[in-house]
Amino acid sequence: MNRTGSGWSGVAWIIVLLSTIGVMTAQEGDHWRTRRNSDLTLQSTSLIFGIVAVGDSKALSTTLVNNSVSSVAITRAVATEPDFKIESPSLPLTLAAGESASVKVSFHPKANGMYTGHLIIGSDNTYQSAVASLSGSSAATSQLSVSPTNVNFGNVQVGGNQTQPVILTNSGSAGLTISQATIAGTGFKLSGMTVPMALSAGQER
Repeated sequence: MNRTGSGWSGVAWIIVLLSTIGVMTAQEGDHWRTRRNSDLTLQSTSLIFGIVAVGDSKALSTTLVNNSVSSVAITRAVATEPDFKIESPSLPLTLAAGESASVKVSFHPKANGMYTGHLIIGSDNTYQSAVASLSGSSAATSQLSVSPTNVNFGNVQVGGNQTQPVILTNSGSAGLTISQATIAGTGFKLSGMTVPMALSAGQER
């Protein structure tokens, strides 16, 4: 009988011990889930800039929200790719509970290609940070301009002839080919230019 009583006592202790472990495991799970969920969120977690020409820039905005019941000091804002730049907000910044702030990021590609990175903004506490992905691309573009844009020949006698030079410039980052050139109006004639004419990036003729 004593052995039977001791046996039931041991079983009872095992049940209590397993029950305690179960409670601790559940509490630890809730603890880690809480730590993984930041008090700060960004309304847009992906900023896609599309295609931006080399030398140009484009800006996009999102909103940072403090979802906690207390204020949070925003002390850091980082773009992991240097061709993305955080324009605002100015730091440090304190967000009261439920308060939000606009976050502006610009994209300044320096070369052709695909760009990806992340925006990380929040406090010095890792678990009070918000993250958004950043992506954009750049392709070479050409841009033709004429100088001057207004050509004045002055007074020309009937039967006379007057010429004025015009400069064509490719101010883009890629070469181009001029395939045709025409003159509108009577009494004018285009000379000194043969098409097709190729202009490399930055070239003028």
